Amino acid sequence: SSSSSSSSAASSASSYSSYSVKAKSSPSSAARFAVAHDTSSSSSSDNTYVTDNNNNDDDAPILVPEKHPSAVAASIPIEPVEKTISRTGVVPKVVRSSKYRHIHAKPVMKSLQYDNLKVQGSLSNSIVRVNSSFFSVPWTGTGGLLAVIPHTMTGRLPTSVPCFEIGSQLLDFDIHPFRDNIIATGGEDAHVKIWKVPSEGLISKQSSSSSSSSKGPATAKNITQCEIDMIGHTRKLVTVDFHPSAENILLTSGGDSVIKAWDVEAGKEVKSYAPLPDLIWSLSVNYSGDLIAATGKDKMLRILDSKSKSVVSEVASHTGAKGTKVTWLGNKDKIFTVGFNKSSEREYTLWDSRSMAAPMSTTTIDQLSGIMSPFYDEDTGVIFLAGRGDGSIKMFEIEDDNSIHYLTEYSSSNPQMGVARAWQR
Repeated sequence: SSSSSSSSAASSASSYSSYSVKAKSSPSSAARFAVAHDTSSSSSSDNTYVTDNNNNDDDAPILVPEKHPSAVAASIPIEPVEKTISRTGVVPKVVRSSKYRHIHAKPVMKSLQYDNLKVQGSLSNSIVRVNSSFFSVPWTGTGGLLAVIPHTMTGRLPTSVPCFEIGSQLLDFDIHPFRDNIIATGGEDAHVKIWKVPSEGLISKQSSSSSSSSKGPATAKNITQCEIDMIGHTRKLVTVDFHPSAENILLTSGGDSVIKAWDVEAGKEVKSYAPLPDLIWSLSVNYSGDLIAATGKDKMLRILDSKSKSVVSEVASHTGAKGTKVTWLGNKDKIFTVGFNKSSEREYTLWDSRSMAAPMSTTTIDQLSGIMSPFYDEDTGVIFLAGRGDGSIKMFEIEDDNSIHYLTEYSSSNPQMGVARAWQR
């Protein structure tokens, strides 16, 4: 800061700056330094003086800025110090170094968006899933409808589109990560069904144009016959997730609090884990595929081993009554959860799977009510938090030292019903 005073101005014109830096000898103490530049001399080089206002310790760091182009009269007298004084301090960084500090997101052009979507998102755990060929959403109607829309069908969709009709209320679904034409669904009837998308798709440009040009209401023929129907849960399905690294393995959980693994090619159950005490809200498989992280209605975070099919570690996670989501952080041994605290504030927590006694860090996000889902990008170390009903997607950077830093957020005037991750190959 710079100031001028006629009563105490120095005889020579000087510029005055004040800085606060940490003393080297005591990390908890702060030293205050006044720095002045003498501009009265006509020579090309300036004389720089430094004084320590609060600390006379010889080990304290000294901050000497470069020549200031516009100097003003100093408001206080500053005593010169020998130029041979040793500089032992390091100026701290004002701004954290990050490659993604200026990350930016924006929606695609209107011509590349999809309009007239009749999404039924009140009961399904997942609202949208996407792969390289199409995206899928629960469709409004009876019988548990699931629409499959090709990426090429941008613009306004027809009023009626053909769907997969599962026969009961659709509660969750997922798309095969390695085979684009395979979809798994879970319904209120506790059935796990596997569907195959035809090569021409459920809906095409021809059917779209014919439906929009017809005078009467368009009718679409739904597909009711699935490829495989698997029964094993005793109560309704809650989560349906394909294994991220094991081909043709599907993980499901139901109202019976049991996690099951299915072989979707053989159409049979291959593994059933020990029942958990309460309803399961979210599942995530680690990088090597041998551990499963699960969050439940009893506010616990558990790690299950695929070989022993039992819980190997558990800890109380978020204390709020609303849902909690969990994800592994790539090939690290870290777990990231998003939930609510006792004050109904949204928060995120970072865990070390090798030591679950206490969280590594917990941070409050905001006071909105939507349940957030985490999406971690392993290549960049950025995690995206998107809440149902929110108008924004928050972005954080997780560094190698496990510190988490807020980057920015994408904001929209329209609240989002669901968010899905599009994998690139």
